[in-house]
Amino acid sequence: MNIPAPQSGIFYKVQICATRKSPSRNGKFFEQKYKVQDEVELTNHEGWKKYIIGSFTNYEEAKAFGQKTRTLVKDAFIVAYDNGERIPVRQAQSNKKINQ
Repeated sequence: MNIPAPQSGIFYKVQICATRKSPSRNGKFFEQKYKVQDEVELTNHEGWKKYIIGSFTNYEEAKAFGQKTRTLVKDAFIVAYDNGERIPVRQAQSNKKINQ
């Protein structure tokens, strides 16, 4: 399990799991349970342990990756960050248009 490196600007990832009480999991757990081959990052957000994969500056690429991931983890969805801070995806998309 890796702590995500700080990234600048707006980027997207795919969340595959969130838990408040379960022990921290590692990538091997997700590989065995869901066949996820990607590196899994653990973040703490609003009292939850959130597990995320991928990193994309382009929403369309993140969306395609999210759709592929949902074949393995049916509840997977896209999340957005701005300079490492989690923000709503809609806000990321509107900020991206302003910044381009």
